[in-house]
Amino acid sequence: MSIALHNVVPHPLRMFLTDHHSEVWNTQATFNKGERVFVSAPSGKGKTTLLMILYGVRKDYDGEVVCGEQAIRSRNHTRWTSVRRDSISVLFQELRLFPEMTGLENVALKNAITGYADELKLKEYAVRLDVAECLYRPCRQLSLGQQQRIALIRSLMQPFEWLLLDEPFSHLDADNAAAMAALIDEECESREAGLIVAGFTPFAGLKCGRELGL
Repeated sequence: MSIALHNVVPHPLRMFLTDHHSEVWNTQATFNKGERVFVSAPSGKGKTTLLMILYGVRKDYDGEVVCGEQAIRSRNHTRWTSVRRDSISVLFQELRLFPEMTGLENVALKNAITGYADELKLKEYAVRLDVAECLYRPCRQLSLGQQQRIALIRSLMQPFEWLLLDEPFSHLDADNAAAMAALIDEECESREAGLIVAGFTPFAGLKCGRELGL
């Protein structure tokens, strides 16, 4: 499934884009099936906005986003919810974990919706990312780095053709970031899935074939 942006301009960025060249906004930009792309920009220039548009959460933009053969905004809520469940997963910058629930409960909640992986696979991911003990603690008691790794595991608990990552290593040291990058690479490769990562600068340990500037 490819994703194409046709002259998309987010409403909050209209004034900024009048004298700014972007490789994504207000142009023809295509993310091809299975492609890995790093989207770079300083803070406030639309990295999170782009991912939320692609995820179908934000609709405050001019132009059109076509996912597969159909524009996102032309799909009804039920149909788009189904597309997200089966084809698009996201790691939010703000993580969006339920603070009073344990790491395991947060991840299992996603898996209950999709039925994609069993608890053994979930725990295997946790061991690899060194958060096995965090599965049994409320997320409010975890560091931001631990929460970030739990949130990634949650994003893997569903099928996807595209994985969207918003500043995925922002709270991690080099070793934990490398472990997370390796898992992301393996999962995208095994699923033949595309990857779109938004951040300030590319992380050397994560394989991305193309970089676009906002």
